[in-house]
Order: sequence, then C-alpha cells, then structure tokens
Amino acid sequence: MVLWAGVAFIVIAGVAPIAVMVVDSVIENGQVSFGYYRELVNAARFWPLLGNSVQLALAVTVVCAVVGVPT
Repeated sequence: MVLWAGVAFIVIAGVAPIAVMVVDSVIENGQVSFGYYRELVNAARFWPLLGNSVQLALAVTVVCAVVGVPT
C-alpha cells in the first residue's frame, strides 16, 4: 500500500505538470491547434539548437557507457 502511494505521488507530482503544459500548448482559442509547434519548427534557430541537443545527448551517452560498462 505504501509503495503504491509513493508511485501515485511521483506520477501526480511528475507527470501532471507536464500533461497540463502539453494540453495548454495544443489548445488555442478553445480549439485544438498545433500552431505553436508549427511556429517553433519554422523558426530559424530551432534546427541548429536541436542538433546541438542531440550531439550533447550522444556525447553524454557515449561517455557514460565507456565509464559504466567496465565498472
């Protein structure tokens, strides 16, 4: 029972705010719209920033694997 209460607390505290943000980002003037995402993808800075994020994630993954697998 205590385990399930802990899991429920983590889900509510961690997932609920993200779910609210996603719903708020999709609803515009009371209708479902992906205008904010369309604007984001069409922005000039989006693709270089996404590329940098992917490169950083790959570098961190490789370093962690190199350190963690032998350990």
